[in-house]
Amino acid sequence: MSSATTFFDFKPKDKKGNEYPLTPLKGKVVLVVNTASKCGFTPQFEGLEKLYKELHAAHPDFQILGFPCNQFGGQDPGSNDEIQNFCQVNYGVTFPVLGKVDVNGDKADPVFEWLKSEKPGLMGLKRVKWNFEKFLIGRDGKVIGRWASTTKPEALKADIEKALKASNYPPHHTTPLHTPAMPTAGPLAPPALAAKIPKLTPRKRASDRAPPSTPPPPTPALPAPPPDLASHSYTPPTRRILSPADHALFLASPTCDLVTGFIFGVSDSVRGRPISSLSAADTSPVVDSIVHILDSAEEILEKNPPEDTGSRFGNPVFRTFLDGVSAALPSWHASLGLHDEAQVAEISVYLHNAFGNKRRIDYGSGHELNFFLWLLCLNRLALLPRQTFPALALRILPRYLDLMRRIQGAYYLEPAGSHGVWGLDDYQFLPFLFGAAQLLHHPYITPKAIHNALVLEEERREWLYLDQVAYVNSVKNVDGLRWHSPMLDDISSARDWGKIEGGMRKMFVKEILSKLPVMQHFLFGSLIPAEEGMSHEEDFGLADEEDEDEGGELRVFSDEDGKRHVHASKGWGDCCGIRVPAAVGAEGEERKGGVQRLRRVPFD
Repeated sequence: MSSATTFFDFKPKDKKGNEYPLTPLKGKVVLVVNTASKCGFTPQFEGLEKLYKELHAAHPDFQILGFPCNQFGGQDPGSNDEIQNFCQVNYGVTFPVLGKVDVNGDKADPVFEWLKSEKPGLMGLKRVKWNFEKFLIGRDGKVIGRWASTTKPEALKADIEKALKASNYPPHHTTPLHTPAMPTAGPLAPPALAAKIPKLTPRKRASDRAPPSTPPPPTPALPAPPPDLASHSYTPPTRRILSPADHALFLASPTCDLVTGFIFGVSDSVRGRPISSLSAADTSPVVDSIVHILDSAEEILEKNPPEDTGSRFGNPVFRTFLDGVSAALPSWHASLGLHDEAQVAEISVYLHNAFGNKRRIDYGSGHELNFFLWLLCLNRLALLPRQTFPALALRILPRYLDLMRRIQGAYYLEPAGSHGVWGLDDYQFLPFLFGAAQLLHHPYITPKAIHNALVLEEERREWLYLDQVAYVNSVKNVDGLRWHSPMLDDISSARDWGKIEGGMRKMFVKEILSKLPVMQHFLFGSLIPAEEGMSHEEDFGLADEEDEDEGGELRVFSDEDGKRHVHASKGWGDCCGIRVPAAVGAEGEERKGGVQRLRRVPFD
């Protein structure tokens, strides 16, 4: 309505799609709120209802109008009837909640276009930034104030009472919102609907309906730790998956179930749990000691600052850092109460490999897995019983991720075996698996919420999935998941977190455990044993895992330059490809040169 001069000149739509004239509200004070039923601010419905009841009882000329909106993270996807039911059942809302509207863009409802024009936000910006922004309308139909989503309803009480006391409009009307219909002379005859009702015809069945997806892999039972550790014989871990036959033996072995059961068991333990839900019952002195070990690793990092080489590729000081880690391993394990040299020698290999590869100066999800294999060894030694599993995901993993981000940023670790933009992440996998489990059945954070910077900023401290997405966004030099992480972008279209969590479980089995180029780096000792009949490294004259180049499966040869190649039966191993600089390296060097961190893709 271009001719509108006051709020009362508009006619928005109600939940049935009928006009809802605002003229009857003339002379009243009105609070307008754009609402959503699955947002972090949705609990403000409770404050709005309380405010409405308190003020409306004393001032019948006060009104609140809710305008549902689905533009921010898709957080009000239901129909108008479903939204009305949600508001009444969950918060007992009695003030009018109208039909769903757009508040921004070409299809924005005229009432919001007018509200934004009359009362722009900070720096003159008119756009509504998020759900539950609030506009206060005075008796004269003009906008008195505008408040952000973070302002709670109860904080507006003084401003509303001030507006109610104002006399900037002639004595206010008491016209009801809907004028009763005039009585008729007699009962109306029912309309003839026989000719209007469409003929019922059977619905055609879809002949090519997609088959149902396979269910996610279950969690295997985790066997009890070895009963007699005193007589246990420890062995240094080595690679044993050196051919397709070895890989097939592993996939059918109890060790495969052991690893899967441990990872999925940790994931299951944090279903629906934010990080702040951890209690004393979930932790132990060993968990505290592991956190102290990671703190000690960060101290080694601080003592070995990177050299300014001007390169985006791996910084050679990383090797000095790993030497410091190697020297600290005995004392770290002594702090856990482990003093047997053979025992420490076996499990130390997994922790040492959890920080990256010394020769290649790279890091990937395989190194992340090594960290959890180290935790699995501690579980086998009865140091991390099942009741500590929530702490592994919600306390130890966040500390490990923070440390690795600092290491990646300092030494520009290259992504190991990167799939480029079509990978889930350059470095990590487990934050997405555990994070999806955390968000199962969340009342308002939906998969699409990862596209909203405000949600990521406010909620990342509680949810691993959101924290990892926020970190990925921060180190990429292109703005937008669809450009730098299209796989994460695609996953966000899933209908719920259950679908994503099931997909992450499938990915762990199919893309990690079932991929020979990945599993050829897996290390087997006595606590995580190889299956009888699997190959030995010495059978093929292979060097230690740390000295090998990244590769595929069993086909080993040296080129004319003396470089060792390990190729799969199809294609080339990563050892023959172009080195991929880390995104953190690119971002770090650009920052040093004063380059703007985020840029738009030219055709965006």
